[in-house]
Amino acid sequence: MPSTNPKTYEAVTPTRVAFLGLGVMGYPMAGHLALAGHSVTVYNRTASKSIAWCAEFSGLEAKMA
Repeated sequence: MPSTNPKTYEAVTPTRVAFLGLGVMGYPMAGHLALAGHSVTVYNRTASKSIAWCAEFSGLEAKMA
């Protein structure tokens, strides 16, 4: 089941975006940014959520040292 509802997006200039926190609201919000054509890097305290998001939306996972 996808985490976002189907939507069409207006053409915009792609931007690099970092999204911190993939909770109930953050996961689909970051997904909409990626689907709109932006390059999204995500971070979540629980790494498994970041990995799942990257698998679904082809984004980048921020690694913290």
